[in-house]
Amino acid sequence: FVDGQDGYLYNSSNGVFNEINVTNYPSLLGFPTQPLMCAELDGFFVVLQSESNQAFVSPLNDPTGEYTNFLDTTGNSLVTGCGVVDSRVFIFKADSIEVWYDAGTSPQPLARDNSMRYDFGCSSRGSIATYKGRMAFLASTSDGSTSFMSTRGAAPTVFSTSSIEEILQGLADPFDCRAIFYEINGHEFYQANFTTDNITLTYDFTTNRWYTFKTKDSNRHVANTHSFFNEKHYLGAYNSQKIYEMNASTYDFDGEHMPCARITQNFFDETNKLIKITKIELDCRSGVG
Repeated sequence: FVDGQDGYLYNSSNGVFNEINVTNYPSLLGFPTQPLMCAELDGFFVVLQSESNQAFVSPLNDPTGEYTNFLDTTGNSLVTGCGVVDSRVFIFKADSIEVWYDAGTSPQPLARDNSMRYDFGCSSRGSIATYKGRMAFLASTSDGSTSFMSTRGAAPTVFSTSSIEEILQGLADPFDCRAIFYEINGHEFYQANFTTDNITLTYDFTTNRWYTFKTKDSNRHVANTHSFFNEKHYLGAYNSQKIYEMNASTYDFDGEHMPCARITQNFFDETNKLIKITKIELDCRSGVG
């Protein structure tokens, strides 16, 4: 993984953690001086160079070798992020996406898929998250519009509603986004946290429904990172050094009351007549929560 200045390598087989630099690995050449984001495809490590339109590629199964190959993306727009899904590397810019695949060629093993180039991109690399062969991200266009999109390796499709996109348009900083993917009780959740605007938008891919997650003080949800370990879900807090456990049978937030609010759909008359709602019926499960 990378932090914008250096690269880091953790070997899970022996527990060794090293910084990727020429001092530790004299054979290391061509590694980006400002590594923005990284991904792995078929044993090749792809690392984006910040403030450029290039991505560098490692030798096969060797993240500490010579990064002599690079992906020279088209146009002058700067790369903003990357992700791997369905054996393809999606390289994002603010206003476009390029897709690369393992062509098995030499010396450059990756090739651009010219049939998968899109005139929308992603300005928020923190919004890029993958889970079970699906990648979701906050899409952006040159005219300033934003929407949530997802792909399983084919053309990305929009999954945000007009109401969600209206919220996005009203954010002070829609690109200050940190997203996580997790699954609970068979439901796949994509959770997008906006710290500057203090809001969390969550989508359930299983039921195709949107939710807003809040604390009792109506602040954004605490989770900034997620990990599933030893059959438990762990969340890393954005505002402290705490790690929380999350499960579907807990009905409080670290001992605090967890508020729940139900927002109805929009009701309107096609002839613009006034609508008077005299009754709202709410179905609940008794004895739960």
